[in-house]
Amino acid sequence: MIAKLKQFVKKQFQEKSQNNSAELSLAEKQKAAYVPTILPSKNPYIIDKDDIQVSIVNYNLNSASNKLKKLFSTQFNFVEVIDSGSKEKDPGFILFDNIYYSGLFNESVKLTQKNNKKWLFLICSDVELTPENFSKLSTTFQLPQSWESIGVYAPSSTGRSHQFCKNYQTNNLRIVPMVEGFCFMAHMDVLKEIYPVDSTVNLLGWGIDVLKGYFTHQQNRYCVIDDTCEVHHPDDCGYENIQADQQMIQYFQTFGDGLKQYIHKELPWMNY
Repeated sequence: MIAKLKQFVKKQFQEKSQNNSAELSLAEKQKAAYVPTILPSKNPYIIDKDDIQVSIVNYNLNSASNKLKKLFSTQFNFVEVIDSGSKEKDPGFILFDNIYYSGLFNESVKLTQKNNKKWLFLICSDVELTPENFSKLSTTFQLPQSWESIGVYAPSSTGRSHQFCKNYQTNNLRIVPMVEGFCFMAHMDVLKEIYPVDSTVNLLGWGIDVLKGYFTHQQNRYCVIDDTCEVHHPDDCGYENIQADQQMIQYFQTFGDGLKQYIHKELPWMNY
């Protein structure tokens, strides 16, 4: 019995080591393929915060959602929590059955359209944002930036995120091929090319981040990471990889060869 237990523990350790090696390999591939470039200054202006709809998307993290709502409401006038089937129903939230990430994305874009806003700032309720980093993020919106050149914006991130979305300590806006889906701000010109996501094909929402990058590129704009601030994305969150990955591939196939060419050029480490 003890011998079998030792064999089991050894096998688990080996599998974990192999998984860590694979993750490290992916990070190395991303790092090798990415050249940090600062967003050039072009016609900078201070963005009107009334043009921004903030959407906090939630599943069973009501307290965290209310904390984020209170934080964002100190600087932004249009802030809502969209809830996806949480067990406890908060009357202050916009409530739905469990619609998963694609449904939450669709409802956030729909809300932004309804309120006639130019930008959607979406943040998942499991994302950790300290008051200090929120203050730094807010500063970005209080200074002139090249917003006409930007299709998608996001703070840098720690935890579970792509290598190029980490903080490169540039203290500036940095061009990247795409940004993560758990915290971003995107222009409606980009989002209207994606909305609505067909949840019968891609319910879990993997690949929407790639589409934002693709259509930003198509519009001769940039995706940028803000190295002046950062959020934390916990390692143990997100959906089961195999199912989400399968849905993403099926979803990509609905966009034709242009997307495939973009991925091969800008995201060469992706298996597509």
